[in-house]
Amino acid sequence: MSLQEHHLVHSCSWLLQEVLDNDITSLAVVLKHSFLFPAHEEQVGALAKSMGFTQISLSSEVMPMVKMVPRGYTAAADAYLTPHIMKYVLHHIASCGMYAHPSGQLVLLPSLHLVCMMPRGHTAAAGLLCAHTQQC
Repeated sequence: MSLQEHHLVHSCSWLLQEVLDNDITSLAVVLKHSFLFPAHEEQVGALAKSMGFTQISLSSEVMPMVKMVPRGYTAAADAYLTPHIMKYVLHHIASCGMYAHPSGQLVLLPSLHLVCMMPRGHTAAAGLLCAHTQQC
């Protein structure tokens, strides 16, 4: 790691710790050129995860496109809404017959078919929603 990268990581960790100290555990990461170089957002995301953030939305994953402002809006909305949506979905999963398989994946009882709208507009099985958020 170069001296410049080390300084960047130290600065990010200081800022992220300040956010955590205010009991904020959801984070949207938006870096200007992440549509082309997502590795920097991924590094910030990995640092945030190691520090204890529970929801990390990287703009390069949530909405990979050139324009930074729409990416930022989408990542911020994802970071804010995903914990609330997961709580809502998990409540319904528990009440309609899904159970956690020993492998950790959610399994829907054969008589039920639960799908969720994904961030990019398509639908997917409820278990895949958990894969996107890494919270199940």
